[in-house]
Amino acid sequence: MKEFFRSTHPEVWVILAIAVLTRFLFIFNPAIVVTDEYHFSGFTQDYLKGRYSFDIHPPLGKLIISGAASVIGIPTDGKIEVGKAYPSDKFLALRIVPAFFGVMVVLLLWSLVFELSGSRLASFLGGFFIAFDNSAIVQSKLILLDSMLWFFILLSFWLFVKSFKSEKYKKELLVFSLIAAGMAGSVKWTGWSALLMIIWIHPLAQKLFNSNVKLTSQPKGFNWFSLVSIPLAVYFLIFTIYFGIVKTDEGNRWFSLNYVAAAGSPIYTDIEFLNSPRSNTIIGRFLETNFYMFGGNIGSAVHPSASPFWLWPLGQKPFPYHFDNNQNLVVFDANLGVWWIVLLSVFVSSFLLVLKSDFRKSNYGKLSLIFTIGWLINWAPFAAISRPMFLYHYIPALLFGIMLSAILIKYFFDKYQNRRFFILAICIGAVVVGFILKLPITFVSI
Repeated sequence: MKEFFRSTHPEVWVILAIAVLTRFLFIFNPAIVVTDEYHFSGFTQDYLKGRYSFDIHPPLGKLIISGAASVIGIPTDGKIEVGKAYPSDKFLALRIVPAFFGVMVVLLLWSLVFELSGSRLASFLGGFFIAFDNSAIVQSKLILLDSMLWFFILLSFWLFVKSFKSEKYKKELLVFSLIAAGMAGSVKWTGWSALLMIIWIHPLAQKLFNSNVKLTSQPKGFNWFSLVSIPLAVYFLIFTIYFGIVKTDEGNRWFSLNYVAAAGSPIYTDIEFLNSPRSNTIIGRFLETNFYMFGGNIGSAVHPSASPFWLWPLGQKPFPYHFDNNQNLVVFDANLGVWWIVLLSVFVSSFLLVLKSDFRKSNYGKLSLIFTIGWLINWAPFAAISRPMFLYHYIPALLFGIMLSAILIKYFFDKYQNRRFFILAICIGAVVVGFILKLPITFVSI
């Protein structure tokens, strides 16, 4: 990431400034427990107490938040309720953790596009689009896991690309890429898309990566077993760390995912209670925990803000996080300028890849194939999930869609020389207007 600090790339500092401003502005507002923060701030208390706390997600994201909570000195007592003040204002400081990862996501996306395309324009557009996406901003400003998930997905792919470009550290960088993939899957299971990206690109990378960017030979000594076993070992290790922290099941209950809507917020009901893992071995605990996680992830509960996966690319069905009597709103909602450019890019890319052989063989075509498949890998699997899903599940796919959009805009920028500034003005203008329209539900200033 040396490009971040090169004086010849001043646009990086512009992207960084936008990312920091949008992720940290009014970060402590609203100064109360926002809907889903209830779960993860509660998990933080349980982790600090060393108490089992069931969740359908693996423990890495919560371990990171709990580590920060331990440093800050978060109190482990006090009741946490949606819409109420936290037992201590120190809880609000935990929002800095996802905000930091949110900023890093912007920088990683910029760097990924640059590493693969060598284009400062395309990388700037990619960073600009995600920096101004209202949905990514909101999700990065609350005590949630998603910005960590996005970070590890992109980090894994970035390291994977670097492993092919490195002269000296091919194997080391590929191992780190696989470790990052395991960490993505250890935040949420949807993070295993990072490993799927590596598995399908690994044997084809020399043909797919942009030939304008200097690539060395493929890292040797890695087969299917090593590509899978390293991330799985990381996943198991993180659970081992978790089991070493949680020593007691006092007061703990495993909640089913049956819930009802109350005042517009999901409230878990105690229809089914289970004790903490009963096995006395690490492997037994690991298998039992993942068994119940699997059960939770295939549940069939209902939620008023849930949306079918096929609506997500259109940016439909926003997720309301907060509203109060002063009409202050915090809503996870799409910047339609970004999201519709991405959707259009997917259609255009698919058309060009199928029907235009010259494009398919070009560097633009190869990168478009990578990012189109990346979009598909991060979106299509949700068709098989029956539990309630929400618009924010689309963001990993959106990240690859944004990179695809940046590449295609650069393609048309070069192809239509006499209209290049018109193309840029339309795309950038759409993103800025989309951002402004959603400002009232993105930031709460009081």
